[in-house]
Parts: sequence; structure tokens; C-alpha cells
Amino acid sequence: MKLSGPFCNDVNMKKIHIQKYLYDEKGPPQVLLPLLKGVSNFQRWGMWIRSKRRVYSPRIYTVSFGGITIGGVGKTPAVIERANREMGVNKKKICVISRGYGAEKYQGIVEGIYRDGEIRICEYGTGREYSPMKETVFALNNAYKVLGDELTLILYRLRDVTVIRDSNRVRAVKWAESKGFDIAILDDAYQYLMLGRNENILLISALNPWGNGLIFPAGILREPLDAINRATEVWITHCDQVLREKLEKLKDFFTQMYPEKTIRWTYHKPLFWSKINSLSRFPLDYFGGKEVDVFCAIGSPQSFLNILKKQQLKIKNTYIYRDHAPIPKGILKKGRIILTTEKNLLTLGEESEEVYALCIGLSDYCWD
Repeated sequence: MKLSGPFCNDVNMKKIHIQKYLYDEKGPPQVLLPLLKGVSNFQRWGMWIRSKRRVYSPRIYTVSFGGITIGGVGKTPAVIERANREMGVNKKKICVISRGYGAEKYQGIVEGIYRDGEIRICEYGTGREYSPMKETVFALNNAYKVLGDELTLILYRLRDVTVIRDSNRVRAVKWAESKGFDIAILDDAYQYLMLGRNENILLISALNPWGNGLIFPAGILREPLDAINRATEVWITHCDQVLREKLEKLKDFFTQMYPEKTIRWTYHKPLFWSKINSLSRFPLDYFGGKEVDVFCAIGSPQSFLNILKKQQLKIKNTYIYRDHAPIPKGILKKGRIILTTEKNLLTLGEESEEVYALCIGLSDYCWD
């Protein structure tokens, strides 16, 4: 598998060097450790201050998904699975709330709804009237600029859901209460301590559960491991991508340290290939015998590359960019097939006949 393009870029090279010590059990160079730990302590102090603020208890059922590490743990597929079940099986009116990482700055509430192949976006002010100040219609592959790529992906997969972008999750939940929603699902809110929730689901990647055990920027942890105590359930993701011995070790850890916790073991199952603004689904073996390129800009690129390895593809070039980065036009070469993730597909900006995304679903891992 040839790595090209972004790996010749100094910014990406620095990122790779930083990731090396973040994810390595040895940790950062000893000469940098005191400084990095100092920054970590400052971050922890900020979170401690937030933990002392008044906690709002929502009047509607609230479910939170989040992690205690930076990088991809598979939150969005988990959110999609839960929202789909609540809407389809339980017939509930659902909204998904997120801060919309990477989207254009806006101080109020942004609502997104999918209608007839387009996304209708309403912007609300910061007052309590909750009346829309502005309404705009976006094509599916441009809405990420306002909603962020993860909320756009949720709309792409679940056409009947309402998504809410607001960094102030308390305000967003109050808005959802005023609109008559039954359930609010919070994406990436494990560290948002000012808002109560009925379920607080923690996701941990089996690929790298907690790196070197240090708090960012010295490691990949967002907070100490005892934060696991706040979880109502723990979901382990990417279980099929690690050796059984490593998985058993992780299982022993939770059995000994958190025997009362409900643990769900999962993996990301590839379902089919899709194209933007197309209802067609292409089978997993659709690219058999064809030469392809791969683009990936997610929190855990290795997990996506591991899935592709099992598809036995003829990969010529692999482009790995930072999380949330849009697909550069420079790699969209005429005649070249680009395979990517659903999240990355939605940052395309313009339609391309040769870009396909792998649709995945969350499935339970079988220990037998």
C-alpha cells in the first residue's frame, strides 16, 4: 500500500510525529514530559471548575455517547444505531445534538433537517424565543460547512431525524424540550458535566484503549481512567481488529475494576458502497480486480484501513489527512477511483463520478 500526497506535507509529518508518542505506551520524550503534564493539569483544572457549575436536569429522556480519549472510538455509528432504533422500533421523535466540530462559527442554535435530497438549515438566536432568524437550503455535500461532517453524516443515514448544532448543550436540550422531542441524543458529550442525562454511554476503542495512560497533550486521555465511573454502560469498539489476547486482557480489566458495569463488545461491519446523492448501493466486492486509491480523514484511520484490508482491494495510493479535513481536489484525478468513509464523502463539495464511500454498521462481537 503506497502512502503519498499528504505524507510529503510538513504539517502532516509533524502530526504523525506527535501521534507516535501520544499512542505509544512509552509516552513522550522525557525532556518534554514536565511541560506537557503541566498543560494537562491546566486542562484538568478547567474541567474541575466546570464540574462545580449547576447541572441542568432535562425534562426529556437524554442519552449521551462519548469517549475518554481523543481520536476515533466510533461514536457516530453508535449514535446512528440508537437513533434509528428509537425512531423505527419505538416510534419516538428524536433529535441529535452536537457541537458540530469544524463547522463555521455561529453563537446560536443551528437546526438541520433532510428534505427531498437537500438539507434545510435554520439558525436560531441565543434568546428564549426559539424562533428562526435565518433559513438556508444546502446540497448534501455542502451542508458540512454549517453543521459539521458528523451531523451531516447522521442526516445522510437517517433522513427523518433532526440534528441540532450548538456548543451549549444545555441550551440545545431546552430547545428540544420546547419543540416536543421525546429523546435527545448527545454526540460526544461525556465531558459535558453541566447537563444531566438518563444514559451516559462510554465508548472505548479496543485498538488503543488509553494509549500511554497520560492525559492530553502528554497522551490521548481526556481525563483520568476513574472517569469510567460516570458511565452507565461501556461499549468496546473495533473488537475484531485486535488479537484475542489483547481483547481478553481488556475484558479482565473491566471484570476486576468495574464488575458492576454493563459492557457491550462491538465491531464495525462493512455493509455496502455508496455514492453521494445516489440511492444505489454497490456490493462489497464491486471493486474486485479494479485499481483504487483510498482517502481517509477520521480520528482512527487505522480502523478504516483494517476494514479495507479484509476486502482484498487493489490499492495503489493511500491519502491520510487530519480528522475532519475535506477531500482535496488535487487527488480527484480523472479516471481514478477514490474509496473513502461516509463522513469524508460528505465533504466532497462537488459531485464526482469516481468517489465511493463504505457504509458501515455497528454489530455485536461474538466471543465464541
